[in-house]
Amino acid sequence: MDDAPVTDDAPPRLPPGRLLWACAGIAAAALGAGLSELAAGALTLHVGPVSGVREVVGAVLPSEFVVHNGIDLVAIVTGPPLVVLLALVLVTLAAVAGVAASGGWRRPAVVTAVVLGLGVLSAFLRPDPSLVDVAPVVAGTAGFGLGLALLAVLLARLG
Repeated sequence: MDDAPVTDDAPPRLPPGRLLWACAGIAAAALGAGLSELAAGALTLHVGPVSGVREVVGAVLPSEFVVHNGIDLVAIVTGPPLVVLLALVLVTLAAVAGVAASGGWRRPAVVTAVVLGLGVLSAFLRPDPSLVDVAPVVAGTAGFGLGLALLAVLLARLG
């Protein structure tokens, strides 16, 4: 028999129910991102929302930052590392919204409203903004909200 001592050195884990809710939030976010990219393509916008946020960050960097830190650093800050960081933040928000959905609709509604607000703000910070630029943001946020609501109903029936 194994008489090894039991220790609590293992990293904390989400309970199985919470993990399912977090995955539901991430799946809803993937649906929302797909719908926003589809809307951007259907409206023949030159960039989708993910690339648009990267452009906005590049546009709002103060010129002093560019002068003091060099052009090479700006390319790094506004390139793939920024897209990866944004993706990680959005996946984390989606997982939090999914777990929050297990307790009712109000918490994920707040997260959805925050994401919508940030998306609309980023659309209007772009050069020459228009209402057409907001359509992919609204489509993606609506897809996220509806997807999360449908998955929440499904998980509530299962659990």
